[in-house]
Amino acid sequence: MLAQADDTLESFGNSGSKIPDKPAPPPKSSTGPSSITNVSDLQGCWTSAKGGTTLWTGAPHYFRYCFNKSGRAKSLSVLLDNRGKKVKECRSGADAKMDEKGFILTEDIGNCPGWNPGVFNCKLRSPGTVNCNYKSAGGQSSFVMYYNADLNP
Repeated sequence: MLAQADDTLESFGNSGSKIPDKPAPPPKSSTGPSSITNVSDLQGCWTSAKGGTTLWTGAPHYFRYCFNKSGRAKSLSVLLDNRGKKVKECRSGADAKMDEKGFILTEDIGNCPGWNPGVFNCKLRSPGTVNCNYKSAGGQSSFVMYYNADLNP
């Protein structure tokens, strides 16, 4: 699985890679971890559920985090127009650490002007599904992310 996650992370850096306009649908059956007690349990890619909107403009968006076994992630955030077409994207990084309630994900988006960095507090809801609360200078929201072992951006 690490090689697959590394391949997906590597494809984020290729200028010729095709980024889908819409997020991958949640898996039909959960293949993700049944517990998250260490950042290594996050290894692989996680994608937000469809239908999210940004805190700042209300525009549709989704994001994806692909973790290595140390809890470091490469991330992709995509803003969509009201017809579901991609209008802006941000490729950045994030770090996960464990706390008593689950894990905390801190974004590093210094290379994406106009994007507000934030902190995610997440916990496992069911195998392969996490609930997250997001806070940034722009506000706060809640969302769901799904593990996707077969992610192919």
